[in-house]
Amino acid sequence: MRKKIFVCLFLFFLVFLDPFLINIPIGPLHVTFLRIVLVLFGLYLFIKYVLLFNPLQIQPIKPALVFLIGWFLYGAISILWATNKVEGIKELYYFGVFILLVFSIVETLDRKDLLKWINYSFILIGIVTIVLSLLELAFDFHLSTSRYVIEADTYGGLGLRVATAFFYNENDLSLFLVMITPFFLIQFRKYGIQLFILGLIFFIMFMNGSRIAILAFLFQILIFLFMLYRTHLVNFLKFLLIFTPLFIGVVLYFSGDIVDKIIEITGIAAHGSTSARINLILTGINSILDSFLFGVGAGNFQFHVNGLYDTNGIVNPHNWWLEVSTNYGVDVFVFYLAFLIFLFRKLWQIYKQNNEASLLAFCLLLSYVGFVIACIGPSRLFYFWPMWLLYGATLAFINATNQKEGHVKDFTQHSKIKPRKIDLIKE
Repeated sequence: MRKKIFVCLFLFFLVFLDPFLINIPIGPLHVTFLRIVLVLFGLYLFIKYVLLFNPLQIQPIKPALVFLIGWFLYGAISILWATNKVEGIKELYYFGVFILLVFSIVETLDRKDLLKWINYSFILIGIVTIVLSLLELAFDFHLSTSRYVIEADTYGGLGLRVATAFFYNENDLSLFLVMITPFFLIQFRKYGIQLFILGLIFFIMFMNGSRIAILAFLFQILIFLFMLYRTHLVNFLKFLLIFTPLFIGVVLYFSGDIVDKIIEITGIAAHGSTSARINLILTGINSILDSFLFGVGAGNFQFHVNGLYDTNGIVNPHNWWLEVSTNYGVDVFVFYLAFLIFLFRKLWQIYKQNNEASLLAFCLLLSYVGFVIACIGPSRLFYFWPMWLLYGATLAFINATNQKEGHVKDFTQHSKIKPRKIDLIKE
């Protein structure tokens, strides 16, 4: 068991530290230490489960894994009609590595008594990321993975106080902070440190100017408070229903001023980045229609941005939903939504069981709630390792929690997290 704990922590932290280790370019591809480890792990799984006929116990998550493999195969077929086949092959190379990461985590965290390490890993990575971000803001330095170092000629003279931590830009960091927020929001809710850490997360996102991430962050907190105090909301809802006509009248009377203020605060106007994002959406829709709904091919969104819509020179989709649907077509997009619904449904079922796994289920569920909102912030998300890390951790959690054979230990053993805390969310 100790070996699996070590492998789990090793994989989690290597996802973030890998860019600072070996990096060997081979044409458009790069071979790194993490990718070598995952390929070797994949060979181990192949030998163990195929050659030695010892199948992996994945029945609870089989539909999700089948979808990921099917998505990969469809991407391989899409190379046939892709405009830039080299870029498509590059994306498939990464896709294969991401799938290996998912399978490796599922194999590593295959027991209930190991699942607590999902919680520990995200909290430890989150603390390191927050501390690093604060140091960046305080001393105005960045790691070599940041665009403020990679493209210093373009971004170095802007004089911006932003944080990127282990990521390329501030939007990627803010999305990751949204994904880890539930682990601090829920697991530390009995301690004063909770508000302090949440305040730091909000401060970093505010300094980064990540409005979508802040919206997702606030939405996560609202859902948490609703689940915590929902039994006390009945009277409030009755009050709201009684005075709804009055509220509607006030909103209608001040509607003009309200709209103007929203435009002023959010920057929604027919210019700037918002206009470019809207035109990117229109470009994506046009590309989907031109490809007869099959998609333009893996990684090929940028090669279908033309002068039809003004995107201010931006060629990346800046919207994960747009990226999936445009590159892989409507069918894959629909199945991807089904994949997310599958994860939501399984996590909700585990949460409702009110057992020792409910807290972690709610953490992961709330993480996805934030993700589906904040994922429209980064410029390109397919290569975002933490997203695939979250997929792997979630599938491992669902798989281990739903295994019916054998006796397993309470995953809260040796932990300060007790099942009685669940009642604070349940009631």
